Amino acid sequence: MARPPGDLRSRHRGLRRADGHRAGREARRATYRALEDAFAAAQVEPGERHIEDRGDGVLVLVSGSISKTTLLDRFPAHLADRLDD
Repeated sequence: MARPPGDLRSRHRGLRRADGHRAGREARRATYRALEDAFAAAQVEPGERHIEDRGDGVLVLVSGSISKTTLLDRFPAHLADRLDD
């Protein structure tokens, strides 16, 4: 994702937030599994996203090269279904 020095083109990124409302190690693992499954459903490869643990939640940055339509059509519903499991 690094750009050469002087590259002033704008960048667009999709941003999603998942809140870890359930405490504990197993809940955190389940959240990460749900995120991975949702990204797979949206066809977002590991190199096209950055996941950062924020303690009680997760910050996710998605590459601007990912179709917003595909991401928004597939990711939220799949993530919600997995988090409800």
